[in-house]
Amino acid sequence: MWHIGGARTTIRPMANHYGKSAVKASLVHFFFGKALNAVVSLVTLIALARWLTPADYGIYIAFSALQASLLVVSDLGIDTTAERFMPELRMHHSDFELLGFVAAVLCARVGTLFFMVGIGWLFADDITAIVGLNAYSGLFKLWLGVVAFSGLLGLAVVLLESMLHQRPAQTSMSIYVVLKLLLLYLGWHLFTIDILYMVQIELIATCIAALFGTVQLLSHFSLAGLHDGWLIVKKNRQRLQRFAFFNYFAQVVFQLFSAEVIKLMVTRLLGVLQSAVYGFAHSLAETVQRYLPTVLLLRLIKPVFVSRYVKTGDFGQLNSLAQLVLKLNLLILTPTIAFAAVYGGRLLSLISNGKYEEAHWLLVGMLGILVFNSHKIILSLLAGTLEKNKMQLYAGIASSIVFPIALLLIPRLGPLGAIAVSAISGLTYNTYATFYLRKAGYCYQPDLRAATVFLISGILTFLLIFLINKMLPFLLGLFIAVFIGGSFYIFVVRTMHAFSKEEVKILNSLLPKTFFNL
Repeated sequence: MWHIGGARTTIRPMANHYGKSAVKASLVHFFFGKALNAVVSLVTLIALARWLTPADYGIYIAFSALQASLLVVSDLGIDTTAERFMPELRMHHSDFELLGFVAAVLCARVGTLFFMVGIGWLFADDITAIVGLNAYSGLFKLWLGVVAFSGLLGLAVVLLESMLHQRPAQTSMSIYVVLKLLLLYLGWHLFTIDILYMVQIELIATCIAALFGTVQLLSHFSLAGLHDGWLIVKKNRQRLQRFAFFNYFAQVVFQLFSAEVIKLMVTRLLGVLQSAVYGFAHSLAETVQRYLPTVLLLRLIKPVFVSRYVKTGDFGQLNSLAQLVLKLNLLILTPTIAFAAVYGGRLLSLISNGKYEEAHWLLVGMLGILVFNSHKIILSLLAGTLEKNKMQLYAGIASSIVFPIALLLIPRLGPLGAIAVSAISGLTYNTYATFYLRKAGYCYQPDLRAATVFLISGILTFLLIFLINKMLPFLLGLFIAVFIGGSFYIFVVRTMHAFSKEEVKILNSLLPKTFFNL
């Protein structure tokens, strides 16, 4: 078992930082912050769909996709390395000793962001030309500031959440989403909302949120720990660099088939109007994904995964936790897909003021792909915990075969071709990664029986709400379908015992009172 060492090591019990009591203490701020951010983000998404023209919305989608790709390319594995090792460091050192580690991480990330902005500024014309936005290179230069502040905000939130300091982490994100919505509403009343105004909004909101998050992060450490933390970094430099190296190159390879690159390909091959349709459906699916357990709880459970594995070295325990989180995802995803298949078109028309009803089956397909993405996140979480980042790199290389397939399918099938490409990519990655873990000696076993239960439950629920939709008017049928269809779905899942008694016990032990009775 590896342990990070350093000057004046102080062994601190895991329960102080990552035991059940610590997780419970952070849950209130975590769920309140996530709930607030979810509501505000959804309102913002609807406002953008209604108030921006499809052309401006398509450009906004493309800029956001470029931002995500640039953040990955400029990261050099810094964020994931900090996220992976901060819990382990706190297992063996007091926070008093860790400022040197945090300062090294922040300085490295700021340096890579400055370099990325400089390169992006010099090659702005070429970058925008590649994605078919030649006329917007000037705006893209301004957007590079958004990318830089987003990178700093992301790192601050990663470190705060890895320490289970959920209050400042969620507050930082809330500042960004709330300020963005307020400025958008102000623009609707007083100005013209176009792509220039959206770039300005993003620049202001990310700047303020990033500065707040960074100050909150540094307030948890003491200057006296600068020297000790730096000694820890120096002593474990090779291990940190090895982890960052493989993780970084895996993430870069992922970009060849990432959702962001697919959006950029849609923009390049089909134009900004199709980019708007695809981007709107993807934004809704991404909103669902953001609040699925594997993503919603990722930074809450990742420190727990790491700290427990460091303490026990028991992969069986990790496998059980992975199965549980994946089941929670399927519990939510399955009925969501069923409802989207029946009511998705009219709901999209309603919330977009009639602009994007055609994105109905794109949304259903994207929600289906979230099943693959959920499993991929779990596999990547296990790889990071086990320090098997070669798995992510090799699985990413195997999945990169979809890049030429995308060039073939998207022009012929339109946005639906992008859905097919994403499905092939997810299936390839998950299959390779599962076999890699097993070959490496880790008996990773997804719960296929539970997956079958969720599939059967989803099909039966779809048939029920399809009949309700045929018999009743839209809004009345939707309301009744949510109540009756949801209750029926839970009844089937509970009757077929998708969750074991031990899993239900674990879930309820983390909550203030008994909630799960599946």
